[in-house]
Amino acid sequence: MATVKVTALQIPVTDNVKSNFKTIKRNILSHIGSDWIVTPECALSGYFAPPTLHKTDTNTEENLRDCLEQLEDFQAQQRTGIVLGTGWREQDGYPYNQTRMYNTQGNLVGTYQKRLLTRGPQGGGEMYHYLPGFQPSLFYADAGNEVIASSLICNDVWASPVVSPDGNPYFVNQLAGQGAKIIFVSANCNVPNPYFDPLVYAYHDVVLRTLAKQNKVYMVVSNSCLTMPQYIGSTGQHVEPQPVSKVQLRSGIISPEGEWMAWCDDEGEDSVTLELEL
Repeated sequence: MATVKVTALQIPVTDNVKSNFKTIKRNILSHIGSDWIVTPECALSGYFAPPTLHKTDTNTEENLRDCLEQLEDFQAQQRTGIVLGTGWREQDGYPYNQTRMYNTQGNLVGTYQKRLLTRGPQGGGEMYHYLPGFQPSLFYADAGNEVIASSLICNDVWASPVVSPDGNPYFVNQLAGQGAKIIFVSANCNVPNPYFDPLVYAYHDVVLRTLAKQNKVYMVVSNSCLTMPQYIGSTGQHVEPQPVSKVQLRSGIISPEGEWMAWCDDEGEDSVTLELEL
């Protein structure tokens, strides 16, 4: 029997790369000994922050590269694996909403580009900011190469109907069919307090738990504790991420029976760690 120690983070994801870097670094130090620490979507770069299709900022992208290199070195020194969410410009020159998987030896064992980007019937949404990925990423979660894991990003799992006009492709089912036993989910989906929707919260919860149970997989879920950045009015006024009194998606760990084994508080920075037996 293999064991994998996992940590789900609920941390602030800001528009400032250096601030995000410090938060992630601090959480690595707080969870030394975890085989995998899972961060929210775009935890390093910031959500909808450069690099994106319509925002080119050379200084910001250079800063992101510098912070990523420092984080890679630091993570390898601490020998703690991480599923790192970030926007990233790949070798093809295009930006993606990505997770990068570094094992406890500091090796990059996989990258995943979000496939089910949010959009309306006429486009927009994340399709305005990133290119979609087109394939899964499978990797070993344990040193003995026995436990297959994978990563999905936010809407990849639940395909919210209002921003997924073509429906849910059920990537979790496909990954389980390829042998995955752990699915790491990086999300960033909070809305300002007045717009919190208990029905959307329940929808996220039910889809995650149902897919975990039907496919007999663990789900390790990480969400931000701040709102997504907001763009208001015809001028597109930018409002930086703000704290929320209740997250729109719970962070934590779901069992293959579809039950929450551990979960973070409804607001603020938090984390949970469990050793999974597989």
